[in-house]
Amino acid sequence: MYKTRLLNKKIKAFTLAEIIVALILTVLVCSAAYYAYSYLWRYTTIQKTTELAEYTKFENIFSADIKRAESVIAKSSETIITQNYNLTEVEYKIDLHHLIRKTEVRSDTFFFRTESFFFETFYEHPDLIHTINIRACNEKIIREWNKKYPENFYWKNK
Repeated sequence: MYKTRLLNKKIKAFTLAEIIVALILTVLVCSAAYYAYSYLWRYTTIQKTTELAEYTKFENIFSADIKRAESVIAKSSETIITQNYNLTEVEYKIDLHHLIRKTEVRSDTFFFRTESFFFETFYEHPDLIHTINIRACNEKIIREWNKKYPENFYWKNK
């Protein structure tokens, strides 16, 4: 008698079809979330790699220009000019998301984020730059360039 009462009692539960539908929906949502996460991860990795490659290319060219330059002059707060011995000029214009390098022949654009850009000048020559600082790529890169001038250079330009 006890067994028949237990068998006749209705138990509240989910059917097999309801459980299968819930599992299918869960799998679809999880697979969509995984695809979105992997796409976002790939995109940010490619963007960071590209930005670092652009910065490395800029750093090589800029270092060579600084070494070759007879003088480095501040044109404005975000523009500097390097002058070589044969009076060719290279102008650098710094923006938040890119940097433009202009010569007489061509111009190059480097796409990377600059958090800060500043330079120091001499007291006697407020246009003449001796130190340049750049913070780039979410402050992962902090670089400083120093321009060494010959001792007779100061007197020649007074």
